Amino acid sequence: MRFTFTLDSTNPSVTAKFWAQALGYSSPGAFGVFWPLVPADVSEPPLVIQHVSEPRHGKNRMHLDLHVPELEAEVERLVSLGATRVSEEIREHDRRWVVPGDPEGNELGSRRTARRAGGGALAAPSPEEIRRFYDRYFQTWNDHDREGFIQLWKDFVTDVSAEDPVGAPPRRGFEEVVVGPWDLMNSTVSMHLEELIVCGNEAAMVVRNEVTIGADTVTGHSIETMRYADDGSVLLRNWWEPQGDMLDSYAKGEA
Repeated sequence: MRFTFTLDSTNPSVTAKFWAQALGYSSPGAFGVFWPLVPADVSEPPLVIQHVSEPRHGKNRMHLDLHVPELEAEVERLVSLGATRVSEEIREHDRRWVVPGDPEGNELGSRRTARRAGGGALAAPSPEEIRRFYDRYFQTWNDHDREGFIQLWKDFVTDVSAEDPVGAPPRRGFEEVVVGPWDLMNSTVSMHLEELIVCGNEAAMVVRNEVTIGADTVTGHSIETMRYADDGSVLLRNWWEPQGDMLDSYAKGEA
């Protein structure tokens, strides 16, 4: 089954121009009271702007959500095309979004997800996005920015699984893979990136870990690999030698 979205407008030429630019669709012009907008990818639904004489009243009963990799940059782009910012940033269900309105005030959603700009299926991040993520990863960890570290993960991936270390019971979800290790280790472990190699949707890094145990500091290295899937999730595999009771317990899945 195929379907077409139809949007009423009292000023269809302006509305059609905005939506064509916002979505990257082409506009062949008016056909009577209709202004069809055609996607480059035939698997995406067309949008038709229909001329009506009555202005919109109240909230839209239906709206489009644009899934983008960089939320604020997308909102700024839409505003430059003629949109207005209806809401400030909203955070809920591990997602962030902003509600802009088109030139006639019709709401649309701009959401930060793992979806590539322009729509399509959820996709793994680019090598450059992976590098930027790990720059922030080590910065927020060593700055002891718990909220920033956790939000960084939730903004970057849809789900996370880990073998940490390899051979330990598998962990899954933000609570087990991100929040739990932070609460257990951040106060006593500092991490320093020594090498990061990114190849397509996979990456590997060597990390120097400085672990404070009582009055002593023990330095050891770990190797972590990351494989990002097309659904926005990531699998982490970590190799390291536990030092002390705390890390021994974590490795055995007891913490």
